[in-house]
Amino acid sequence: MVLLIAAYHIVETMDFYAGNNPEDMTWGQRAGYDWEKSKDTKTDILPKITKEIVLAYLEETEKKLKDMFDSLDIERLNSKDEFKWFHSIFEKLVYLLRHNMHHIGELSKTLRDWKCERAKWT
Repeated sequence: MVLLIAAYHIVETMDFYAGNNPEDMTWGQRAGYDWEKSKDTKTDILPKITKEIVLAYLEETEKKLKDMFDSLDIERLNSKDEFKWFHSIFEKLVYLLRHNMHHIGELSKTLRDWKCERAKWT
């Protein structure tokens, strides 16, 4: 179950940074919980994140990112959006890549520790 939360977090973060405004995101919404109101991870969040939800969310988010990348040019990459803590959309996307690589590395290590099949990088 912990792996599902980590996978969901990776996908949700992709969704967040693929947007133009951080205020548009409601964390946990896709899985049916409210991160701000949830009191207990075990009872409020864990039961709501399923493999099917993560896979469907991943598919939708990959399409969202592909569409975004298809529409970007160098001028747009160098511009800013509503993510005020980044100097450009390019910087935001580099952060997203590094953030997700970090968590994917954690997942890979956990799989190795548990003697499970490693994730495929396709």
